[in-house]
Amino acid sequence: MARIVTPQTGGTLSTTGPDGTRYTLVIPPKAVLDSIEISMTPLSTVGGLPLSGGLAGGVQLEPDGLRLTQMATLTIEPSAAVDRSSLSGFGFYGNGEDFHLYPTRTTQAGITIQLYHFSGWGVAKGTATERSTQLARTPSHWEAAVIQAIIDRDIPAVQTALAQVFLQQVMPLISKADQTGDLADIRAALTAVSAIERISQLALGVDAPKFVDSVALMTRWMTKYFHGLRERCRNANDLSTAGQMVALLRQAQLLGLDAAFSMDDVYACLRFELDFDSKIVDEATADEARQTTTSIVKAEDLPIMSMGMPNVNVLSGTGPIRNVSIATQSNTPCRFDYSNLRNGVFAVQNLAVNLETRPDSLHPFGGDAIVKSVMLLYDPGDPKETLNINCPNVPAGTAGETDRWRALFLRLHDSERHKTAGVFIISLNPGAGAVIGSKGYNRTVDCSYGGAQATCKEETVLTVYHRPR
Repeated sequence: MARIVTPQTGGTLSTTGPDGTRYTLVIPPKAVLDSIEISMTPLSTVGGLPLSGGLAGGVQLEPDGLRLTQMATLTIEPSAAVDRSSLSGFGFYGNGEDFHLYPTRTTQAGITIQLYHFSGWGVAKGTATERSTQLARTPSHWEAAVIQAIIDRDIPAVQTALAQVFLQQVMPLISKADQTGDLADIRAALTAVSAIERISQLALGVDAPKFVDSVALMTRWMTKYFHGLRERCRNANDLSTAGQMVALLRQAQLLGLDAAFSMDDVYACLRFELDFDSKIVDEATADEARQTTTSIVKAEDLPIMSMGMPNVNVLSGTGPIRNVSIATQSNTPCRFDYSNLRNGVFAVQNLAVNLETRPDSLHPFGGDAIVKSVMLLYDPGDPKETLNINCPNVPAGTAGETDRWRALFLRLHDSERHKTAGVFIISLNPGAGAVIGSKGYNRTVDCSYGGAQATCKEETVLTVYHRPR
């Protein structure tokens, strides 16, 4: 049995084993920090079970090792009547490692187990002697050891045992996380803090005293880690940190933390600039007449940034494309002059950057992310100019508005243009460091039109840079 559970709603799984035993797992809201698929598989046997009466019911919960921020409840309803006084709850890790006894409760619905992580869980029948023998064993994992150690103990003894474990196992992890700020150390410390809190609840109830202010710890560590991600984005141009920052913000909101960071930091990371330089020389001939027109346009430092929530990954922007110069040389008696050069608007509809992240222990804040591919959807704009033609024996000449560069660019890049949307879609060559991607054209192609033979020489370079704030 498998299903998706979410932070907002949690979820419930129900399944029935081959012997008719029914299992129900209830996960409350905010128990998971991200939507995740979980599964519950009934167990038919547990190898090496130290209780001679055998398995009364058990399940394997996956993904193994998943940690919950709230207690989940597993209810086991045996298919046949059983002497519940002979039952002992148990848990184990992985494929059966560190078997240990675990507290249970008996209700009208069945036997319930309050759990805070995914692994193997169940109940088995055994004698009081077998139970005492198992309690005398010490599992190697400290969580399993302390849980088993507090079973059948009075409250003062439980409090003493928990205090010792906190000092010996949890405090060193807290100190290390404070010292390094490394994600692995923070996760280990948070796991330990959460575990000791959940174990205290198991032993002493929901009002059990806390050994440490876990909310303050999480706020401090998440803020420190977030700032590390932000600096790595700025200094190493690691775009993978943006996704990690969004995940941290989502988790902080879910946990109700008053964290000193926001989406503004993510937007500051997701800032880019585009440079575009294009020169097209159009050489046309008709009979003896020859005419060469050179058009140059340029867009510099065009800003590209995130559209914001909920479209954080949509990166777009607009800026001027300058009509730098246009000139025509001709062997005819006519003179071609251009005036009133006007800029256009270069529009980036979406910049899509696909990353490949390789874990790297040298970088505690993010992995070693490289740009794998870059797609750009854009319209280069429509710079215009006024053309004045002065020919002998023509009294006032002629004048008209033209967009010579765009007309030639459309002809040269027709294969890159989406016929319906009208935008250009190109794949950039991935870059490194601050250069996200680039594409260059240096070519000579036939661009004949209107009965005239023409050759176009194009020199165009487009480059996208990462410019975090």
